[in-house]
Amino acid sequence: MINRRHLLELLISVSGAGTAAILLSSCSDNRNEVMADTTSLFTRDQLETLRHICMQTIPATDTPGAADVNCHQFIDRQLKIVFTELDQQSSMILLDKIRSVSDLYGAAVFERLHPDKQLLLLEDLEASKGPFVASDVVVFKLLKGLIVFGYYTSEQGATKELNYLATPDGFKGSVPLAQVNRAYSSKAYY
Repeated sequence: MINRRHLLELLISVSGAGTAAILLSSCSDNRNEVMADTTSLFTRDQLETLRHICMQTIPATDTPGAADVNCHQFIDRQLKIVFTELDQQSSMILLDKIRSVSDLYGAAVFERLHPDKQLLLLEDLEASKGPFVASDVVVFKLLKGLIVFGYYTSEQGATKELNYLATPDGFKGSVPLAQVNRAYSSKAYY
């Protein structure tokens, strides 16, 4: 006759082996999905254009810029994984359009433009001037938002650019009501 303790040991070892087999097979499946997912959404030319847009949006100063922390690759990955196919396609179309209209600003492609001309092109894009239309502005705002998000969530942006304060503006403790005139007032912060 088998005792309960021995039976429990057998059940745990069998279920543990089954669970381990399931986990290992799902891990290998996930690894294959990740490996298949590492391909770039953008072409090499589009990524290079986006890199230069990142350089113009958050340039390097005494801290690294957006291109230095590879925001262009972050955007490529975010668009591919998080955003809709419509956002992906419109972003690719806009990057191709920026490259193609660069000849109007003095160079065959955006990357070869002088930085002042690149900035002028991007300002015209934001103002919906020249070959750019309102729908281009919407897509450009999405890209700029991703540049800012990518930069300030990167290690360099978060540690060297931003200044972390656990309690912004300090903790004031017990303040007399006569000094603030109302309870729970936030007038001092706006």
